[in-house]
Amino acid sequence: TQRIHLGWKLASSLLYLHAANWLHNGFNSENIIFEFHPIHKEELDVENPIVSGFEHSRPRTDNWIEPQYPHWDIYRWPGIQGEAPDTENCRKIFDIYSLGLVLLEVAHWRPLHKIMCLKKWPVPSRQDSRIRTWLLKEERFPPFKDADPLDELRAIAGDEYYRAVRRCIIAYGEEGMRVGEEHDQSKVSGMENELQKAFTQLVVEELKAILYRVKREPN
Repeated sequence: TQRIHLGWKLASSLLYLHAANWLHNGFNSENIIFEFHPIHKEELDVENPIVSGFEHSRPRTDNWIEPQYPHWDIYRWPGIQGEAPDTENCRKIFDIYSLGLVLLEVAHWRPLHKIMCLKKWPVPSRQDSRIRTWLLKEERFPPFKDADPLDELRAIAGDEYYRAVRRCIIAYGEEGMRVGEEHDQSKVSGMENELQKAFTQLVVEELKAILYRVKREPN
């Protein structure tokens, strides 16, 4: 229940940020922090995360160039890894992709580089850009030896959680956020309105429904 609550809170936070037409541009687990529980002083308050790491966050229309941290490229959309943020490579759907990887970590309760068995991390490597294709079975010979970590979500957190995370990682298309990959920047704003609706329905509300159902179930 705590993990699902955490996932819902993180998705909701990103939804509110995007609703203000801002991008995070650095969504990863290092930027999720916790305070100690107000009652159980020795425990972390896992259900109330604090999203941080806003040094790359800007309004959607801003244009800037800043350095990125190469070892966190594993959370970025494969096509923009190694690039400094600017208006061409910063999109809401890329934040959503990063969220999907963090939700994968939340369910497994392990960091992404360990889930994916990236032995060279934190040194950047060619493996970093292959995480998405390995999880979606679009490429053979993944580094993990057991079951696909994405498929394992069915047993760990249930089918609904699995579907929400998978949609984030797929991102584009009917099986993702139901939007196309728009390269014409003049049309991106219209696409992002549809993206916001899909993300609310298929991820945020889905996680909220799981949480409420689990809390109603008898122990």
